[in-house]
Formats: sequence, structure tokens, C-alpha cells
Amino acid sequence: MISLTGQPAVTGREIGKMMKINSKTPKLISIFVAFGLFLILGISDVKAEQSGDLPSEAAIEGLIERLENVEDRDRLIGDLKSLRQAISKSRGENSADAPDVLSGVLENIADYLATAGDSIAVITQQAGNPADIFKWATRQATNADRRDLWLSVLLHVVLVVGSGFVVAWIVRRILRRPRIFLESRGDAVWYVRATLLLARTFLEIVPSVALMVTAYTALTFSGPQHIVYGIVLSIVHAIVAVRVLTAFAGAMVTPFNTSLRLVSLADETAAYIYVWLKRLIKIPVYGFFAAQIALAVGLPSDAYSVVIKLVGLTETVLLLVLILQLKDTVASSLATQAGEVTGKISTLDRIRKRVADVWHFFAGLYVLTAFVIWALEIEGGFAFVATGTAGTIVVLVLASGARMLASGGLQRLFSVSDEIRRRYPVLEVRANKYLPAAQKIVSVLIWFAAALMVLSAWQFDVGAWLVSDLGRMIVSRALNIVLILGLALAVWEGISTLITVYLDKTDDEGHQVERSARVRTLLPLARNALLVVILTMAVLTTLSELGVNIGPLLAGAGVIGLAIGFGAQTLVKDIITGAFILIEDSIALGDFVTVGGLSGTVETMTIRTIRLRDSRGTVHTVPFSSVDTVTNMTKDFAYHVAEVGVAYRENIDEVYDALRDIGAELQADPAYGVDVLEPITIDGVDTLADSAVIVRARLKTRPGSQWRIKRIFNDLVKRRFDERGIEIPYPHQTIYFGEDKNGGAPSMKIEAADKQKIAEVLAKPQKSDAKPLAVDKEHRDANDDGGDGGGL
Repeated sequence: MISLTGQPAVTGREIGKMMKINSKTPKLISIFVAFGLFLILGISDVKAEQSGDLPSEAAIEGLIERLENVEDRDRLIGDLKSLRQAISKSRGENSADAPDVLSGVLENIADYLATAGDSIAVITQQAGNPADIFKWATRQATNADRRDLWLSVLLHVVLVVGSGFVVAWIVRRILRRPRIFLESRGDAVWYVRATLLLARTFLEIVPSVALMVTAYTALTFSGPQHIVYGIVLSIVHAIVAVRVLTAFAGAMVTPFNTSLRLVSLADETAAYIYVWLKRLIKIPVYGFFAAQIALAVGLPSDAYSVVIKLVGLTETVLLLVLILQLKDTVASSLATQAGEVTGKISTLDRIRKRVADVWHFFAGLYVLTAFVIWALEIEGGFAFVATGTAGTIVVLVLASGARMLASGGLQRLFSVSDEIRRRYPVLEVRANKYLPAAQKIVSVLIWFAAALMVLSAWQFDVGAWLVSDLGRMIVSRALNIVLILGLALAVWEGISTLITVYLDKTDDEGHQVERSARVRTLLPLARNALLVVILTMAVLTTLSELGVNIGPLLAGAGVIGLAIGFGAQTLVKDIITGAFILIEDSIALGDFVTVGGLSGTVETMTIRTIRLRDSRGTVHTVPFSSVDTVTNMTKDFAYHVAEVGVAYRENIDEVYDALRDIGAELQADPAYGVDVLEPITIDGVDTLADSAVIVRARLKTRPGSQWRIKRIFNDLVKRRFDERGIEIPYPHQTIYFGEDKNGGAPSMKIEAADKQKIAEVLAKPQKSDAKPLAVDKEHRDANDDGGDGGGL
């Protein structure tokens, strides 16, 4: 089904689904309607409390007549004010010097009550007898002249409005292809969509303009009576106003053109909002023009005022129904936003949840208050509310847009190019670390400025407060604190980023540039010390800006430092010893050292401790004051000292040649050769042991690689000695039975029976509870120290 505007109409079933009202809604709406009718018709059926004698009916009538008379009422109020001033003067001269605040408040209350009383009295007079309106309507139906007038109006409406609708339909059909073209160009960036939507809205208004032009032309040629001309023209104006406003409402939510939609809304939500916007547009427009037509044909002015207020009441009731329908939806939206990103509930999230529970009450109260102010015709009241409301809406929309633009701008500002990301991979991580905080700070500043603008829209003199002494002081100190914290953060981030970039810099091929161990140790410590200094200065300066006298704090800090210097001598010793160890470059991060009787790899160094992790993963924290001797096994270079045992029968020269070949083979290996700095050095026979000749050799290696080279060297020694038949002895004994003068030694004779018994004994399986360990080649390169203290 297609509506008059040419857009798909929403079916009754869909609207019914979208507009389910809570079971409590009819009761609440009835209460609001009754209260609105009371304000419009001035019905006040208040029973007086029966306490003592009641005043006579004549006295009451006299008072009513006096209040209804403007001059008598003003005279009565003046008498009451004079009486109050006389009572105030009679209290004494001492009290006259002080300002009577209560008197001023009472005076303002009396003025407001007088204004409200005037408005209610006027409304009561305007309402008159509802039968008058019925009589006027009856006269329109029974009087022959009036019947002819309305018949003429009907004929001209059919002619003029009908011709206008026909022309509007034709123009709309002509513009169908341009509209389809604009809709097909959607789904682009937002500013392109906005331009296309503006053009489509213009095409949507053109048929309405054609309708108005056609109606004016038809009226001109038909030449009706003056009063008929005005009535028909009012009807045309009402129809065109509704169509134009509906076109703008459709542009706001675009319910049937998702490709041009600027706001993020579901299709059903957009259709729901569009339906309600059309309702809220049609009732006041048609109601106002209908009242104008009735006034033109003889409706009393008082009745006209009541009709206008009834139209306002109807609009108010619709707004209250809309608020109650959206109660659960808005509350759910506000409640689900709390902690949905981080999972944590902050104070702002708790406030949002509380607002979600009561928002409908305050929204309904606001709408009803605005209607009361408008209905009572309080001077400047409705203009004040309308201006404040419009200003608030504009400010909130602008603040939301500014927040979105600022968020996108900050993301582009913190983005890093591909070249910089490739050369300095850590830089993007450090930059993005502050992106959420920067977005939050900018968002707070935007909403704070929006709050000031909203207060200004409600005629709060924000500018006067800002230029006052208190305002200037608060703004000045706030700006100073922001400047101090921003400068401290900039200095810290600048130095920290330079240190990080220097340590993690890569070359053109993407390989990390090697930095000395001393630099990798001292720069992080210097960064930590700088953080303490910057943080201390920033905190003290901020406290000074807040008005805190930091002189006693500095004096107290000096006394505390002196006390610490005497009482914490071990702490001072830790710091001094650690400083000299770092300055002398005795230890660096990643070194394998022995300090305080503990060995391990240096993981972290602070101003007073060193943390080691041994080959079994155990972490040891050693204070610098406990470090008497530092044994660094990974400083500059290292040696693997090999002590190889061979049998006494072996030729030593052959052993030397085998060791040289093993050293050359190891140095030529692509996996292990990079760790061998020099050819193997054969030191010669080191020891003549009980059952072996100990030959000593050395391999110069890179620091930390000596244990790895040791394992592969021992592997090659076993393999090559086996290939060459060089015996690696093990402890054994030779049984000697003596020898003769000629050097002959008798041999031990073993009989065949004895040989058989020995073979049987050896053939028996040996029972043992111990299970053999399976050792494969992969364990050869494991990072155990092998008894040498190594762990690398």
C-alpha cells in the first residue's frame, strides 16, 4: 500500500506491534488528561474544610467579583503589599539594615500566584458555557446561508485540492527516476550521503510546491467569495505544511531508504519514529488551521482559545504515550551501555542505570510542565522553555558530532605510517596506549563545554561567572594543572620513546640493531629514575596550584630523608653498591653470573636488587649489599676447556691430530661455527692419571655459548675417537701374578669347565629395580649446566 507521500505505508498490524502500551498506561494517561482539562476549563471543585463558621454566600460572590475585576484585584494585591511593608517596618530599626530575604521570596511568590490566578481566571472566562460551542455548531448546520457557505467551501476544496493532488502525483511520477538514481548512489561516506539526502529531500518537496501553485491558480480562476477563498487557502496551507514537514521528518530517519540513512537505526526503529513524527506533525498543524477556519466563520474568540488549548493537550497526551511506550526500550539501552566494554561498573555507569529507571518520570514531568506554562499563558514562560529546549537539542547534536569528529581525528593523529611501523614496531604500541585516554579527555572537555552552552541556553549567565574572580581563578588553576600534567606527560613520553626506539631500532633489512649490554641495562634504570623525578615534581606543582602549601611537605621530606639516611643504612648501601656495579659495567641484563653464592641469568636490576633465574627456573632476588664478589661467565667471550682422557697405549700425536680435526669440523659447521671465535688450542698433556692420560684443549666461544659448544664437542670426540680406534679409558684393574728375571709373566689358566660356568653366570639376566633412562640426541643441546653452572 502506498501513502499520499508516495512511500510504502506501514500496516496497522506493524504499527500495533510497535506501539504496545504498558498496562499502567491508560490509568496514567487518564490522570494527565483530567489534569489538563482542569487547567483548560478552570474546574476547581475543592471542598473547604469545615472548621468553625463558614462565610456567607454573598461574601464569597463579592470576593469572586472583586478578583475577576482586574483593577480591584490589583488594588487588593497593592494593599496586601503595603500591609506587609508596614509589618516589616514595625519590627524595629535594627532589622531594617539587613536585607529581608524572606520578604523578597514572599513577594516573588505572590507575583507568580497573581499571574497564575489571572491566567486561570482568563481561561475560566474563555471557557464560558460549553453549550455556546454546541449552539454555534448547530447554527452552522441549520442556517441556510451557512449551509450554502460550507457547500461552496466543499466544492472548492474538491476542485482546488483535488487538482493540486493530481498535479503533485504527476510531478512525483516525473521525478521518480532522479529519486531512484540518488538512492542507488548511497552507501558512500557520510558527507556524500548527506548531499544525496538533501537533494532527494528537495525532490520530495517539489510535488508539494506544485500542489500549492496549482491550488493558487485554481482559486484565482474560480473566483470564490472572500471567506471561501480564505478557508480553502487555509486548508491548502495545512496540507502543504504537513507534506513539507513530513518530508523533513523522513529525511531525518529515512525509514524506507537505508542507503541514504545518516543515523544508525534499525529499519523497524526508523519506521516507528517516522510514524510518530507524522502524528506529532499532523495534529498541531491541522488543529491550528481548523481553529483558524472556525474563528473566521464566527467561532467566539474565547471558544477559539479553548480549542487551541485542547489541541495542545492532545499533543501533550501523545507525547506522554510515546514516552511510556519508549520507557523500557530507552531504559534497556541505557542499562546495557554500563560496563559493556570493560566489564567493570564505574560510577558513571551506576548513574546511567539510575537514570534508566526514572527517565520517563522526568521526561513526562517536563512535557506536562511545558504544557502548563503554555496553557496558563505565563508571560515569557513558554518562550523561555521553547528556547531552552531548542538550544539544548542543538547543543547535544553538535556535541555528539564534535565528539565523533574528535574521535576520528585522534585516531588519524595517533596512526603510524607503514614505514615507521616497520622500522619502529614498538612506537605504534606506545602511541595507541594513550589513544583511549586522549579520547576520553577530549570527550569530557566537549561535554563540559556542551553543559556550559546548555546552561547559557537556559539563560544562566555563564559568561558573567567565568569573568568573575572565582571563575577566573578556577579556570586559571585548571588550565595550569592541565598544562603541568600535559608537559610532564610529554617529557616522560618523549624521553621514554627515544630510549625505546634506540634500544629496539632495526636496520633497513628489518634486523634489530645490536646494543651493548651496558646500554640495555643503564637506559631502563635511567628511565625509571626519571619517572620518579617527573612524577614527584608534577605532584608537588599540582598541589601548589590547588592551594596546598608545599613548603612543610618539602621540609618534612627533608627530615624523612635524613632519618632514612641514618636508619636505613642497608638501603643506602644497596643503592650505592648497585650504582657502582652498573657504572663499572660488571653486570648487564642477560649475563649469567654468580653473586652472593647464587648463580643464574640476570633478568632485572633495580636501584637496590638484582634478580636471577637459574637453569631450573628458580628466581633469586639478591640485594646489592650482599654482593661481595661478582663472577660473570658471559662477559665479552668465554672458553670451553676440554680435558680428554686417552689410554696409555695411545699415540699422543694421533690424539692431537684428532682433536685438531674435531675443532676444525666444529668451526666449519654452519650451526655451531658462528659461536667458535678461534681455532682450537691444544695445550698438551695436562695430567698422567691412574688409568688415563689427560690431554687439555681450549675453544674460544661467544659469551654464553661455551656450554652449548661443550656438549657438541664431547659428542664429536666420542664419535671420532671410536672411528679412529682411540681408546677412552675407564677405571679398571690388572691382576699380576709376578714375573721372572727375563720379564716373562705367567698367564692365568682357565679350564673349559670354568669357562662354561662363567658363561652361564654371565648369561643369567640381572634383576634390578632401576629402569634405564632413554637419552636421545635432542637432550644433547638441552640448557642444563652439566655440572659447570651453565644455563644458556
